[in-house]
Amino acid sequence: MQSYLYHDLNKKNDIYSALVNRVEKFAQQKETDIFMIRIPKNDLDETFRPLNGCFMFLSARHKIALVNAFATKEAFANYVEDVKDVLSYLFMKYEYRSKLGRFNSLADTLIIESSLADMEDLEVFWQTLDLPNNQQKKYADLMVALCTGSINDINRVGDNVPTNLLDQVKQKIQLFDADQTRFIYQESPSNSSKKTIKIQGLSGTGKTELLLHKLKQLYTADDNTRIFVTCHNKILAASLHDRIPDFFNFMKVDKQILWEKRLWCTNAWGSLSDKDSGLYRYLCNYYEIPYASYTRSTSFDVVCKKAVEDIKAKKKGGDFKYAFDYILVDECQDFMPSFVELCKLITAKRVYLAGDLFQSIFAEYSKSDYEADFFLSKCYRTDPRTLMFAHALGLGLFEDVRYRWLYEEDWRACGYTYLEKGNSIILGREPVKRFLDVKDDYDSIEIFGCQADKMADGVIRVITKIKEEFPTITPDDVCVIMLDEENYIYTLANVLEAKCQNSLDWQVNKAYESKNKISGQLLVSNRNNVKGLEYPFVICLTMKLVSDYPYRNAIYTMLSRSFIKSYLLVPTIDNGITESIKKGLKEIKRNHQMTIRIPSEQEIQSIQTRFTRAKERKPLAEIVDGLLIEMKVGKEKRNRIIDFTTNLGWEGYSEEEIKTKLVKIVEIL
Repeated sequence: MQSYLYHDLNKKNDIYSALVNRVEKFAQQKETDIFMIRIPKNDLDETFRPLNGCFMFLSARHKIALVNAFATKEAFANYVEDVKDVLSYLFMKYEYRSKLGRFNSLADTLIIESSLADMEDLEVFWQTLDLPNNQQKKYADLMVALCTGSINDINRVGDNVPTNLLDQVKQKIQLFDADQTRFIYQESPSNSSKKTIKIQGLSGTGKTELLLHKLKQLYTADDNTRIFVTCHNKILAASLHDRIPDFFNFMKVDKQILWEKRLWCTNAWGSLSDKDSGLYRYLCNYYEIPYASYTRSTSFDVVCKKAVEDIKAKKKGGDFKYAFDYILVDECQDFMPSFVELCKLITAKRVYLAGDLFQSIFAEYSKSDYEADFFLSKCYRTDPRTLMFAHALGLGLFEDVRYRWLYEEDWRACGYTYLEKGNSIILGREPVKRFLDVKDDYDSIEIFGCQADKMADGVIRVITKIKEEFPTITPDDVCVIMLDEENYIYTLANVLEAKCQNSLDWQVNKAYESKNKISGQLLVSNRNNVKGLEYPFVICLTMKLVSDYPYRNAIYTMLSRSFIKSYLLVPTIDNGITESIKKGLKEIKRNHQMTIRIPSEQEIQSIQTRFTRAKERKPLAEIVDGLLIEMKVGKEKRNRIIDFTTNLGWEGYSEEEIKTKLVKIVEIL
């Protein structure tokens, strides 16, 4: 069961133990995060110690209560003064005064003094913390965030309450929930000796932001700490590299970032020409072991296994030094276990892993995925209806052929409510209040049709439609993702670039070329360069839903990139969108749930068999290379054919079908 309470009180104290148990049940009943902390989370001198016997009671959109549990009247008065001093310091440090005015005026409205007796009836106590209007609720959220270390950019958030959805997104207050706060501040004693700490959560649950906060905590705690932040994807690595100094500056970190001395942030592989360009490349240089350059037929899993073997041999030789103190891995589901083993082998203290449980379902997920140290089930980015439809398409839940079948524990781990009814299950997601006072009736997911040869025009029509509703949108608010892997997508991107410039006066950034997000330009990408990024509006293009596991994983991942709305742009005919899919989408929109037929045991076995075969299948480049060797094709010609065929979308074909196609290509060449 999810815990809605975060506290740092000493439960060995009988008074606190009983109170914590009562508040935990109350928070569960309200389905609202509550914090009971001794002092605001801050960077003041560690010698500052909060008074035992007093604590703060916090919850979003409510007043802050300073509670006297068992301190003297004089001691409690001193505690109140200390808390306000810390808050005033943080208020000034993060420049809240520029928008919110004097701290004391705000404190008079938002902070009250209470006693343990006041909390005897928690429902009555809760009502005393009510605030009368959205303006004060917004100020309360900012103060609660300040107390829990979830600092917001006051210049972005502002002091007003936005009236339209786009401004709500842009001025959204980030406020850690209880689970997120636990990861940053309260690693349990059972985790203290673990070499790896793993966070599991769906897209939009805040994993990357938590890694940044953990990075700040680790980097500032010790001047000699060496840390490597990494992920599989180059554009995500570049985005993280850019975000770190911005994040440190915003958090007023007074320690300089010593790149390539104390802190590294790149993708996992790297290139031969630069030892600091990737974690694996750095380790090859550090431990003086052979480096394997990337090729289409080279598996990173094999590369990591060889590195582990070589480094272990070095370790046996004695005089072994750890390369890093900490490694932080984002999107860890993109890696095989061999990479995690490599990270553990060369890390002195701890490896932090953040991954998407649902994407793990498309990989080699196992019992270990349910043994993560922290589960984040609340999605604060994507509307629950969009997330449900993305999951349904990803798993083929509305189709005759399913791609995976999940059991009750799987669905609950992904944050779903689960109810069996006859030969069906009803799945729903608890509503998450993502924005202040926004009605929950916005159409957050839409299938948009156009002529197959007019996809670029279709994108322009969608953007024009968005602009009509939200006249203030900019290119930074929209992302276009091409889900297919065939070569036509690159021609389409070029056509779209010209049309955007002519019709919208927008510049286009083709992310598969730039490998970066460029401010002021519309990001257009294939499905390999968008992970970790998020936008108010996402437009996903595909010619047809296809029966391919990587494609189905991609459609889930890409549709769930949006804050406000995702569009699935498809041809008007022969697009793979069946009537059952349309019917399922209507139910999601109407009832916030989806009813799924339970397959028979025979079907479930067939689903698992197909999936196992798909996972055991070699990479396409390796299959093509092996078949060409059988056909006695020379190495130079083989490499040219491999480069050509790996962009043709053959991943879903059988080896026999691939061989037939290769015979024709070899004949032509």
